[in-house]
Amino acid sequence: MKIGFLTNCFNEKDIIKVSSWAKENGFLSIEVGPFIELDEEKFIKVREKNVEIVSFIYCRNFHSTDEKERKKHYHNLLKRIEFASKTGVKYVTTSTGRDESKSLEDNIKIFEDFFTPILEKAKNYKVTISLENCPSMGNIAFSPYMWQKIFEIFPSDNLKLTFDPSHLVWQEIDCYKALEGFVDKVAYLHMKDTEILRDVLEDRGILQSGWWRYRLPGWGKIDWKRIITILAEHGFDGVLSIEHEDPIWSGSRELVEKGLIKARDFIKSLI
Repeated sequence: MKIGFLTNCFNEKDIIKVSSWAKENGFLSIEVGPFIELDEEKFIKVREKNVEIVSFIYCRNFHSTDEKERKKHYHNLLKRIEFASKTGVKYVTTSTGRDESKSLEDNIKIFEDFFTPILEKAKNYKVTISLENCPSMGNIAFSPYMWQKIFEIFPSDNLKLTFDPSHLVWQEIDCYKALEGFVDKVAYLHMKDTEILRDVLEDRGILQSGWWRYRLPGWGKIDWKRIITILAEHGFDGVLSIEHEDPIWSGSRELVEKGLIKARDFIKSLI
């Protein structure tokens, strides 16, 4: 398994600068967020340095009520599919889109109609679409129940799952059982933990925010040894991409880098 990270934690547009830091610090893979400039020449240089780009990620609500916003997001998604094909990147990670005025069941049909041509385009470009399981940013692919519905519609290997257990924790979903059930559909993982703030939860209850927060792997509730064991038992040999949203190790470039290195060392101790 390879350890990488999502570029969103850096306030940086230049993939050369990010990849150079990654290589100097022992990261073998990068997941490219939406703020990195899509400069083909620079990405080819990154590949020549043997730093893998596992995916381009673009999670937005493709069914926003704002028509201009919808068109922009759709264009940016297609742009990443084409760019991934040009630069030899296998995955484009995204959300499903969600019409907030309709039920989840109605959104399944909306998703099918919207994604059918997208998946066909991706297939033609030899790119695999992977769905993030974050419940926000216009997404219905946030639970095993919804994954099952989605993969019944699109059973093809051209649609995968970017598995992020942190989102399952605060939904009270068993992340280990979920991984066991869908491990064959996992493209790669988002390595992000969730800490439950018990004092806040007992004071506010689940209907108010602030009773949980994202942490680096090892600083939250998830048993990562168990996660790695499930992956190893099923022959997974892909990328473990650190999604750094930990507020303790944020606020400056120095803290972000320290956080990534701490997460790297923790994951290395398990694999």
